[in-house]
Amino acid sequence: MVQERPDYSVIGNVTVAALPQTGAAPAVNVVRVDDTVGGTTLVAAYAGRILLMVQNVGMAACYIRLGATASTANYHLILAAGIGLEDGTGGGLVLDAYTGVVSAICAAGLETDLAVTEL
Repeated sequence: MVQERPDYSVIGNVTVAALPQTGAAPAVNVVRVDDTVGGTTLVAAYAGRILLMVQNVGMAACYIRLGATASTANYHLILAAGIGLEDGTGGGLVLDAYTGVVSAICAAGLETDLAVTEL
């Protein structure tokens, strides 16, 4: 039995912005972050960025700064550690309007991996 499609009529004005089609899935970069002074740059500033996704796939919490020179005293948020390596339980973040540099750092003596996807 074939079901009819529901009527998705729109009342009013609607603007739809489509993501650019590149023909390929975006690359995921795994970035090792440790306690290096000044932090690690996850992505450089890019005016054409549409979306940035970051997930902690390691086992140490990670301090994230929207800007350069992350530190454990100068950050915007903390991504929770995963329970195990690459088990999907680590903290994540999605930024859809930020085009600046993003940096990260771990607490003293720790390191973790972050999966970073930029569109």
